[in-house]
Amino acid sequence: MYHVSVLIALGRGNEAVRYYDRELSVHPNNTVALMNKGYALHQMKQYQDAITVFDRVIALEPNNTAALLNKGYDQIAVGITLDLLRPMIVFSQLNLITAKPPL
Repeated sequence: MYHVSVLIALGRGNEAVRYYDRELSVHPNNTVALMNKGYALHQMKQYQDAITVFDRVIALEPNNTAALLNKGYDQIAVGITLDLLRPMIVFSQLNLITAKPPL
């Protein structure tokens, strides 16, 4: 998937999104592909679409801190106020504090 990151960096996010859509048509619950698609959409300033993708990740992995935080960034970008995001931020901070370090 390295070449997909290059596409995003070159401003060819639409191609990257199509790549992830093909992967997700075969493996719809691939959270890595979903996260990367959400990131590509974010880079293209398609924040609402990115939120939808991050919601899919959160439905599959409710404790996925990266998805929660990225969704929060995109919600801020579309004008959702910080007060509405506060519970998510607190959860994310608690999750980071209680997370076990990698072995």
